Amino acid sequence: MAWYALRAGRPSWPDAFVKRIDKDTEGALEAAIEPLKEDIAEVRLGIVEKDLELGDDQSYHVAVYFVVDAEIWEGDVEGRAAISTAFATFVSKLNACDGIEVDQDLSEVVSGDEFTWQETRATDEWNFANLSHRE
Repeated sequence: MAWYALRAGRPSWPDAFVKRIDKDTEGALEAAIEPLKEDIAEVRLGIVEKDLELGDDQSYHVAVYFVVDAEIWEGDVEGRAAISTAFATFVSKLNACDGIEVDQDLSEVVSGDEFTWQETRATDEWNFANLSHRE
């Protein structure tokens, strides 16, 4: 029952969006965020067309945020540099997917002190479980 509750409570992305992230890209995205495994930042994704199954001739428009722990943001220069590098790689790999356009003006690395409640509500945490239904 707990597993079903967890699955029902996770963000749901359109199948057409998920299909645009192939296995190689999925691996590259996972490798890009490897430095974040110490919970020094959270990856959040906002999809403009979140509730739409778009055709192959249409693109999903997304914003990517790496929300950094305020202590890291303020005092850990090396940690912040690693996060910025991970962000650049992640955005590059996601933007290279056919039919996914990352909004470079909105996407950013930001301190947790500055990321607002409204931005939290408008985005989902990046979670590979959203891609797990694929064979």
